[in-house]
Amino acid sequence: MIEAQVLQLKAILKAIDKMDQAIKDKYRRLDDPVIFELLPGARPQLAPRLLVAFGSRHERFELTEDIQKYASVAPVIEQSGKKK
Repeated sequence: MIEAQVLQLKAILKAIDKMDQAIKDKYRRLDDPVIFELLPGARPQLAPRLLVAFGSRHERFELTEDIQKYASVAPVIEQSGKKK
Protein backbone atom coordinates (compact mmCIF):
# COMPACT_ATOMS: atom_id res chain seq x y z
CA MET A 1 0.00 0.00 0.00
CA ILE A 2 2.81 2.42 0.90
CA GLU A 3 4.64 1.68 -2.36
CA ALA A 4 1.50 2.57 -4.31
CA GLN A 5 1.10 5.81 -2.37
CA VAL A 6 4.76 6.74 -2.97
CA LEU A 7 4.24 6.28 -6.70
CA GLN A 8 1.14 8.46 -6.56
CA LEU A 9 3.00 11.16 -4.63
CA LYS A 10 5.83 11.13 -7.16
CA ALA A 11 3.32 11.61 -9.99
CA ILE A 12 1.61 14.44 -8.11
CA LEU A 13 4.92 16.19 -7.38
CA LYS A 14 5.88 15.92 -11.06
CA ALA A 15 2.53 17.46 -12.08
CA ILE A 16 2.97 20.28 -9.55
CA ASP A 17 6.44 21.02 -10.94
CA LYS A 18 5.02 21.23 -14.47
CA MET A 19 2.25 23.60 -13.31
CA ASP A 20 4.72 25.76 -11.39
CA GLN A 21 6.88 26.08 -14.50
CA ALA A 22 3.86 26.95 -16.65
CA ILE A 23 2.86 29.66 -14.15
CA LYS A 24 6.39 31.09 -14.15
CA ASP A 25 6.53 31.12 -17.94
CA LYS A 26 3.18 32.85 -18.30
CA TYR A 27 4.02 35.30 -15.51
CA ARG A 28 7.22 36.38 -17.27
CA ARG A 29 5.29 37.11 -20.49
CA LEU A 30 2.87 39.51 -18.78
CA ASP A 31 3.37 43.28 -18.68
CA ASP A 32 3.17 43.76 -14.91
CA PRO A 33 5.61 41.40 -13.17
CA VAL A 34 7.98 44.20 -12.21
CA ILE A 35 5.27 45.91 -10.12
CA PHE A 36 4.92 42.87 -7.90
CA GLU A 37 8.60 41.90 -7.90
CA LEU A 38 9.46 45.27 -6.36
CA LEU A 39 7.35 44.56 -3.29
CA PRO A 40 9.60 43.54 -0.37
CA GLY A 41 9.58 39.78 0.07
CA ALA A 42 7.25 39.16 -2.86
CA ARG A 43 9.42 37.24 -5.24
CA PRO A 44 9.74 34.62 -6.61
CA GLN A 45 6.84 32.65 -5.08
CA LEU A 46 4.50 35.42 -3.99
CA ALA A 47 4.82 37.84 -6.93
CA PRO A 48 2.99 35.58 -9.44
CA ARG A 49 0.25 34.92 -6.89
CA LEU A 50 -0.17 38.64 -6.28
CA LEU A 51 -0.44 39.30 -10.00
CA VAL A 52 -3.10 36.64 -10.25
CA ALA A 53 -4.99 38.11 -7.29
CA PHE A 54 -4.87 41.69 -8.56
CA GLY A 55 -5.09 40.84 -12.25
CA SER A 56 -3.66 42.78 -15.14
CA ARG A 57 -6.66 45.11 -15.52
CA HIS A 58 -5.60 48.03 -13.33
CA GLU A 59 -8.98 49.73 -13.52
CA ARG A 60 -10.60 46.78 -11.73
CA PHE A 61 -9.44 47.99 -8.31
CA GLU A 62 -9.30 51.77 -8.34
CA LEU A 63 -9.18 52.10 -4.55
CA THR A 64 -7.49 50.01 -1.90
CA GLU A 65 -10.93 49.39 -0.43
CA ASP A 66 -11.97 47.67 -3.67
CA ILE A 67 -9.40 44.88 -3.28
CA GLN A 68 -10.16 44.63 0.45
CA LYS A 69 -13.84 44.12 -0.32
CA TYR A 70 -13.07 41.63 -3.08
CA ALA A 71 -10.82 39.64 -0.74
CA SER A 72 -13.34 39.93 2.12
CA VAL A 73 -10.84 41.64 4.44
CA ALA A 74 -12.37 45.12 4.46
CA PRO A 75 -13.10 46.50 7.91
CA VAL A 76 -16.72 46.14 8.91
CA ILE A 77 -18.42 48.48 11.35
CA GLU A 78 -20.69 46.70 13.77
CA GLN A 79 -23.32 48.66 15.59
CA SER A 80 -25.67 47.77 18.42
CA GLY A 81 -27.75 50.43 20.05
CA LYS A 82 -25.43 53.29 20.94
CA LYS A 83 -22.26 51.20 20.72
CA LYS A 84 -20.15 51.19 17.59
